[in-house]
Amino acid sequence: MQSASWITLFRRIPTNLHDGLVLTLSTGGEVVVQKIIKLDVDVVVIRGRMAATHDAGRVMVLPFSQLIAINFVRRLSEQDVTNVFGQNAQSFAADIELQAPTTEEQAEKEAQSDAEVKYAAAHKPTAPKPAAGKPAMPSKADLLAKLRSRLAEGAKGPGSLQPGG
Repeated sequence: MQSASWITLFRRIPTNLHDGLVLTLSTGGEVVVQKIIKLDVDVVVIRGRMAATHDAGRVMVLPFSQLIAINFVRRLSEQDVTNVFGQNAQSFAADIELQAPTTEEQAEKEAQSDAEVKYAAAHKPTAPKPAAGKPAMPSKADLLAKLRSRLAEGAKGPGSLQPGG
């Protein structure tokens, strides 16, 4: 957003709502405003604190280029929003009446879904088969049994470290 747009937006906010505004910065930090002191061409000078701190009353100079959003901490009624931003500040598209799908549309969707299921079943990837001559992978239990037997053999053999020896 351009500096002029930020200045216009800040000037719309009444001074009694300045206390408690939260400015979101591009860094992800948030500044809790107590008072807007000055609106300059490129910066806003405020008295406030960084969110999640108790350092109230600090004077901060924030460049408009670092601002992402303004949040109102106080709950604003519809009348307050209208007073701040105007009756038709931004018009929206007309409401569209939504309708449930017709039986023809529903049948078409079901047919398409059935076709997708059949296609997926026909083109289901199969698990690769082991190459001829390659043994199948042993189970975890088989591997542990083999390891234990080798460890037991190694403990009985010459040069093994046995307790007390």
